[in-house]
Amino acid sequence: MFGYIKPNREEMKVKEYHAYQAIYCGLCKCMGKCVSCSARFTLRYDFVFLALLRTALSKEKITFNQGRCFAHPFKKRVFALPNEALRFCSKASVLLSYYQLEDQQLDHKGLHKWKYKALLIPAKRMLNKVNDLSILEQDVAAQLQNLHQLEAAKEPSVDAPAELFGQLLGETAAFGLPTNEGRIAREICFHIGKWIYFADALDDLEKDRKTGNYNPLLTYDEKDPAKITEYMFDAMAMERKAIGNTYALIDFEDKSLKAILDNILDEGLVLAERKIQSKTEKYHARSL
Repeated sequence: MFGYIKPNREEMKVKEYHAYQAIYCGLCKCMGKCVSCSARFTLRYDFVFLALLRTALSKEKITFNQGRCFAHPFKKRVFALPNEALRFCSKASVLLSYYQLEDQQLDHKGLHKWKYKALLIPAKRMLNKVNDLSILEQDVAAQLQNLHQLEAAKEPSVDAPAELFGQLLGETAAFGLPTNEGRIAREICFHIGKWIYFADALDDLEKDRKTGNYNPLLTYDEKDPAKITEYMFDAMAMERKAIGNTYALIDFEDKSLKAILDNILDEGLVLAERKIQSKTEKYHARSL
């Protein structure tokens, strides 16, 4: 379900792209130091966004260095040095990835179920290394349990599970931040969570029809495929507007950081929607 919150690189200035890439690499390195080298495999674009957002809200400085890593051993790359936002996102990525695997294991049968069970073994070892987020872990586990119950009951409304997923991301984003900054992070990521759930439901529509996996849009899709697609893109646009309204409250000190976040929220989300729309149009054309 993760992986949608990323920039439109074609619309970024060169210096902004390099800064974004350096922060991505910095988060990867930070995961290796704060958790383990294997934790780097849980790195997602969404957590780079969260690190940028929490850095902006806390007004932390981002400093850069050069070095090599196991993925790029022959050429030095620029990377961001750890700050509190990167450290938090390193651990939060591991935490959410573990419970996402657990949810996948519950949702699948046969060989796929055993695949996720096998992946849960190293994921559990990584989870044990982020026990300073135990309070957040309890909230995440409870929210995902509620979400799994809705999905297991084949909840026909897409709004109910999207609300739960939004609450999950909102609480994760706000964890440990001061009251005002936490309120902004929670509200932005609540609507991002809903947007992600809507996007994922649309993106997986054809696959879920074939596999029989839960997707609330399949109920509507059988009645009027074109209408539900139009409705969902309207709903995603409303979530983007709600994100923008709260995002405008952030008082940026680092203008380059603002430019990167602007690109993600103004350009990246729209680009993701266009890709999903192209995919759903092909799906509906085959269904006729």
